[in-house]
This record gives sequence, structure tokens and C-alpha cells, in this order.
Amino acid sequence: MYYYDCSILYNASKSREKIEKAYSDAYTIVSVQKVGKEKRYTFSAKENPDFQFHTSLQGRNFQEDYRLSRIKYFFEHVDQSLQGKFEIKEEQENGLLTKYEIYRRVNEIEEVDSAVTEAYQLRNQGKDVLIRNIEGYIDETHIYITTDGEIIHETRGMKLADAKDAARNSFIRVKRKNGEWFNADLSTNASADILEVYLNGKPIRTKDANGEEKPMTATYRKDGYQFHFCKEFFDAIPGASWIDDYHFTYFGVEYEIGRPNAKHNLGFYEKDIQAVFGATFTYDSESVNLAIP
Repeated sequence: MYYYDCSILYNASKSREKIEKAYSDAYTIVSVQKVGKEKRYTFSAKENPDFQFHTSLQGRNFQEDYRLSRIKYFFEHVDQSLQGKFEIKEEQENGLLTKYEIYRRVNEIEEVDSAVTEAYQLRNQGKDVLIRNIEGYIDETHIYITTDGEIIHETRGMKLADAKDAARNSFIRVKRKNGEWFNADLSTNASADILEVYLNGKPIRTKDANGEEKPMTATYRKDGYQFHFCKEFFDAIPGASWIDDYHFTYFGVEYEIGRPNAKHNLGFYEKDIQAVFGATFTYDSESVNLAIP
């Protein structure tokens, strides 16, 4: 709800007359209610009487819920199958809408893309409803995608593909902040995180160029977690034997590392390790454990 000083919008001596005439081209006053020093007006669209909004005048202070009423109207007139996927936060004060916001909650990363798509569908249907019935368009900042009580996306003038990427990245950041970890390779362009690598519950330790011990790590990239292989990693895998930085054997078969065109190749990401070793991955806030039979 907006609050105005009528010295800006209206000549104070004629404010009542002007507020009654302000919407006269497209709207009709259907009721006027006096509550103490306040005068409340209900307007109805001439072309579509079921759309109504309210204004209030008290002294020189003017309030209206025209914008929020338009959002409420379009939401109540979109397809019910789409409408049912969203929730509403609505508040009123003294007969005027003070809040009307549209939300879609997601709990799993697999839900994010469809939620964003449906939010854009809702926005576009809303535009059609308003243009067809009362002229105008939807206020795009009032369709939100949330997880764990935090907004991860709100519909704006962003391309759908970019909106999906942004929402997935925000989803991952919220989940990580709240201590939830998962195989995040469904996301693109997520913030990098470095994890210590465990194999079958035991930490993998190697040495740096100065001979000092350090943990084997995995770093988040746009394609998932990239693992930084070392001799100690292969030595700890049953049936594997390290040869050099680019070769190892696994149950007698020689593999190359990071050579996609090789007959037997091991890439650096979760899906590659899973394909060769049948590994599964468990994440927490500081480490990733690979379970290899």
C-alpha cells in the first residue's frame, strides 16, 4: 500500500473532489464509507466491474491499493492448475490491501527448473488477464521462488534459461549455508567450494611440492566437483595401482587420466569416478566421502 502527501498529488482545498475524479475515465465509485476522519472509496472498473480497488483519504494523506489489487485480480483469474502450485501472503489494514505476494516453495534442486518455468508462465498469463480485462501488466517483482524460508529467485526481465541458472545457484548456496550437501552437478556456475576427500571413511593425504602433507581435495566447478587425483588416492582403491600422473591400472586394465579419447579413460568429475569405480558420494560441510567397493 502506498502513502502520499496530497500536497504533492492534489491541491489540498480540492483533494476530495480530485480523488473522486482521479479514476473517472476507467472506474466508477461504487461505495464511499466514512470512518472517523477517514473517507474510504471503493472503485470498480467500468469495462469489468468485478475488478475493484480501494482508496482512503484522511486529511492530506492519501492511500490506495490499486497496484496490489491488480496482482490479486490476475492471480485469481489464471488457470487453476497453475494457480494451485503457488501460495499467497496477503495482509489488509483498514479495508485496504497492504501486502499481496505470490510464492512457490521448493525443497529439492530437481524442482527448481519447473518452479521457475511455472512462475514465468504465471507472469505471462497474468499479463494477458490484465491487458484483456482492465489494461496494464503484472508487477513482476511479486512472484517469488523460495527454499528454507529464503527467496532464491523473483521474476524480473531475465531470460528463462538465465533465471533457471540463477535460481539453482541460489538454491545451492542456501542449502550449503544450512548445512545440507548433495551431488550438485545439476547446477551451473555455482560458487566454488573446496572439500577434503575421504575414501571409504578414511582421509586421503598426499604431499605438496615442498614435501609437506596436505589433504586430497575436490573443487566445485560448473560441471560438478572436480577431484584432484594423487598417487595416494589410487593406492587406497582396492584393485588399483598408480603408474604416474597420467596412468593407473585397475584390475589389470590400464587407464589414462584426463584423456577423453583414450580407450580407457578416467575423467575428473563425480560421474567419471562413478563410471569407472562404481563409487557413491556422501557430502558434508567440509568433506566428501567416496565409497568404492
